[in-house]
Amino acid sequence: MSRYIAKSKTETLNIPKTLDLAKEAVALAFLAKNRGRAIYEPTKKLGKILASRSASKADASKKRLSILTQRWREIVGVETAKLCQPEAINGKSLALRTNAAAALVLQMREKEILGLVSLAIGTNFNKLRFIHAPTSKATAKKLQIKPLDAHQSAQLEKKLECVQSLGLKNAIRVLNTHVQNRL
Repeated sequence: MSRYIAKSKTETLNIPKTLDLAKEAVALAFLAKNRGRAIYEPTKKLGKILASRSASKADASKKRLSILTQRWREIVGVETAKLCQPEAINGKSLALRTNAAAALVLQMREKEILGLVSLAIGTNFNKLRFIHAPTSKATAKKLQIKPLDAHQSAQLEKKLECVQSLGLKNAIRVLNTHVQNRL
């Protein structure tokens, strides 16, 4: 037995032969009153859809930026990587953090950089934006000064015996420590 109920084939509509004028007037008044009002569904559904789509685009942009940041030296080369760093991706625009002097050099190489980055990431970037700020690597690392070992310190003190001024001795010690760290 089928789960659907079969309808009778001889079903007909009962249309009255004469119209009731009172019922027709009530129906026309109701339609005139309510016809111009549109029925709207709540906009929550649309808002949720847009929020989910924009969140996924932001996540994809962050993922591409993290990949780009990790492979930056490999993609653009060591010399260019020293001058700039990727900062943000906005649509098909790539923002690079660089100092003002390097921005002019990078602007001349814009097509080359865009081609290399587009090839590596798989997104066809068409514009570079420059953020004029020092790169984080240049400001983050300071030279760590290691103290002289015992042998170097003894040699320095032997050479400084003839110096009378205490301030001059201290300045020479600091200078020698910096020179030894550079070597």
